[in-house]
Amino acid sequence: MKGDSIWTSKRVAKNGYTYITTHVRGKVLNLSDRNINMKKYAKQLQKKLGNALYATDKKNKIRYRSDVQIEAVDSASEVDSSDHLQVIVDNVEGKADPDKGGNAAGVATSDGKISYVDSGGLFGSSSLESMSTLGTHEMGHNFGLEHAWKDGFKDTDGGQNYMDYNHGTQGFSLKQLILITRNIEHLNQGSPTQKAPSSSNNWFYHKSTTNEP
Repeated sequence: MKGDSIWTSKRVAKNGYTYITTHVRGKVLNLSDRNINMKKYAKQLQKKLGNALYATDKKNKIRYRSDVQIEAVDSASEVDSSDHLQVIVDNVEGKADPDKGGNAAGVATSDGKISYVDSGGLFGSSSLESMSTLGTHEMGHNFGLEHAWKDGFKDTDGGQNYMDYNHGTQGFSLKQLILITRNIEHLNQGSPTQKAPSSSNNWFYHKSTTNEP
């Protein structure tokens, strides 16, 4: 449905290939203390996410295509209930996946619409390149994807998969794209009022406030 923030369309071409296009609509919002060029960030995130959703399955004659539109906004009042929302914050608190250890640099609601990215990006890098790579990873969680080593959806270059902690730039695997498109009607049943996930000993919040995101 076009009122949702993610949906697919399908057509069969004369060459016998089925074309499946994943459409994504989203907003990015800076709530950190850093002065970030959010229009440029939105453009980079849009490009990386679009590339991640683009692949060809020659065996089954399926071409996965993408239509991603990400827009920078200045306040939450500009975010529609149908939007994905990615928020840049000063610091994401808590630990990363226990299998790998370390501190979290991003967090997302699985099968949801909300994600948070640390303004320090990956490994403390505040570059837009680092932040948008992390942002693509977090939106992968929004689309229902687990970390690559957990779901067994690595390709031969699994270490370069966006859902791996190496945060490569090879996109999502074919198996991941199949998972997204098959389950898409079950995704994103929440709203922009969703909070990031938490547990009794692992809360995620904007460091400059005492509240959860």
